[in-house]
Amino acid sequence: MTTLTLDLPPELYQSLETEANRHKQTPAILVQNILQDHLHSLKKKPTSDRAEIERVLAKTGAVAELGPTLAALADPTISLEEVSAALSRFQTLH
Repeated sequence: MTTLTLDLPPELYQSLETEANRHKQTPAILVQNILQDHLHSLKKKPTSDRAEIERVLAKTGAVAELGPTLAALADPTISLEEVSAALSRFQTLH
């Protein structure tokens, strides 16, 4: 295995250590995993900006499946434009 040495600012290294501890890994292993994930994602270029946004949001945990209550209320046939128009009409009324 090849060794890579990085000079990191103290704040960045502290953040790295904190994150590594949270994942029960050494900082070196965490950096190796992050680098590997990033390089792998570059090979699998998303087909669109939307796909990239969805990938990043899913990876960071910022996207969640709807619960059963909201899923029952959701209308999968409505478009973003229709929702925007409805919200605009509502805002002009209030």
